[in-house]
Formats: sequence, C-alpha cells, structure tokens
Amino acid sequence: MEEQEPEKKETREEPRIDTASRLIKASPSKIYKALTTQSDLMQWKAPDGMRMEIFHYNFRVDGTYRMALYYKDRSAKGKTGGNSDIVKGKFIELVTDHKIVEAISFDSPDPTFAGELIMTTELVSEKGATRVTFTATHVPGGIAPEDHATGMNSSLENLAKFTE
Repeated sequence: MEEQEPEKKETREEPRIDTASRLIKASPSKIYKALTTQSDLMQWKAPDGMRMEIFHYNFRVDGTYRMALYYKDRSAKGKTGGNSDIVKGKFIELVTDHKIVEAISFDSPDPTFAGELIMTTELVSEKGATRVTFTATHVPGGIAPEDHATGMNSSLENLAKFTE
C-alpha cells in the first residue's frame, strides 16, 4: 500500500494591525485640517528625531502623495536607504472631520518593507475634545511593533501640540 502525503493546507497569517490613540483638546474640524493641509502636515507629522519633506501632495479621493522622513541622526538606517524613509500614498476614503484612509507603500529595496500598509485615521468627538485613532493594517514585517508604536504616538503628541 502506497503512503499518501498528508494534505497540505494553506495557512495565512492574519495581517498585523498597529494602533495608537489620543484624546486631543481640539475640534474634529481643526484636527482634520491639520491632517489634510500640506503646510500643516509639515509642521507636526514627523515623529521626534525626524524631519519631513513632501515632494507631491494631491489631497482628494484617489489623490496621491510622495514624501520622505529623514532621521536627524545620520547614522540611523532608513527603510529606503541612508537615513531616509520615502513613501508614496493614495487617499482611499475621506469623510470630512471624521475619517481618512490611505494606502501607503515604502520605496525600499528590502522585501521586509514591501506591501501596502493601510492607515486609517478616525476622529470621534469625546467630552469636548476629539479622540484621534491611527490604525495601521497590513504593517510590513520589517517595521518593529515597538518602533511603530513610538512613531505613531510621537506624531499624535505633535498633532496635539499643534492643534490644542
């Protein structure tokens, strides 16, 4: 009697989801403006220890952007190479004063940063303030969870300082 190989079942890992949230003492409309206006983004979005440059920015559904984050510490290794993280993005869904959904990909030769990360930003009125929540799904494996949490929380802190 011939032995049969066990049936191979395809296993799929669930996509990684990272979140960060903060209550900010500002209206949803003020925060939405800060999240969507290029000149405002330049003032707060880069996490501590980084600076940002925007090459292209077209804020509308299906609009695209391309930007770079540069580590101030020139010895820090970026996802793109050198000390930079260059990303391209596309706006998938925009609900004024409530929600922004973006598809983001890294310009990187490293396959651990490949794929499309989906970033959802939600704004919910809460006790005279706004709860801002960043939810990143399909996070590339090359991004360490603790680094991502630190970066998202730093951006939320910067957003709070900018809008409060």
